[in-house]
Amino acid sequence: MTSNGSPVTSPEGTSNLGLELASGQLERIWKSYDSIVVRAYVRVRFVIIHIDLLDLMDRLLPKSGTILDMGCGFGLFSLFLAIRSPERQLHGVDVSGKRIAAARTAAQRLGIENVEFEQADICDYAVTNDWDGIFTLDLLHHVEPKARMEFLRAARNHLKPEGVLVIKDITTRPFHKMAFTWLLDQVVAGPCRVWYQHHDRQAEELRGLGFETQFRQISDRLPYSHIVFRCLPSGKRIL
Repeated sequence: MTSNGSPVTSPEGTSNLGLELASGQLERIWKSYDSIVVRAYVRVRFVIIHIDLLDLMDRLLPKSGTILDMGCGFGLFSLFLAIRSPERQLHGVDVSGKRIAAARTAAQRLGIENVEFEQADICDYAVTNDWDGIFTLDLLHHVEPKARMEFLRAARNHLKPEGVLVIKDITTRPFHKMAFTWLLDQVVAGPCRVWYQHHDRQAEELRGLGFETQFRQISDRLPYSHIVFRCLPSGKRIL
């Protein structure tokens, strides 16, 4: 829902057959990693970011053009989106050299040529070129506020006029879901500091940076406080 109560818009839905095909693609990605630990992590991520949520991300992002994945980790979501539409050119960025190496190996084994990966820290990364789409999944609440704002400003300034920024992150309500999410963050990411925000506050922040913003809270089998934002550039670029 948007802050005024209207539903977030997205392209046409996907049939059960389409979701079954997507599930098979996720299994291919999972099997492309060598390490048992990495495979376990990928399986956990595909439980947390389940197939319906991935399908929504796929529909919100352009079917063709250049797409930047910030905080790509082992590359599983870039790989999935690249498989879903060969006309996309995915560029994944992550701070971990080991994760980037694993992502490159997985892409090579899967024979996916429309994806590339780069090691860089979001706090230092200079968003350049103009992108048809930019997305992040569960990244921004791990980034301290000043660096988060700098990245979002850069994303706004480097989206093409018809481009879209898609953010999957965390909201603070209901409280028990946020608490469960915090516990999972500490288990999966290790002891870490997080900066969760209520979705209305996140939407206000994005509008202040020059985005037209819609959002949707996503129900889940787990008590996980998912929020998805669809952000379109509006007005002048924010310098």
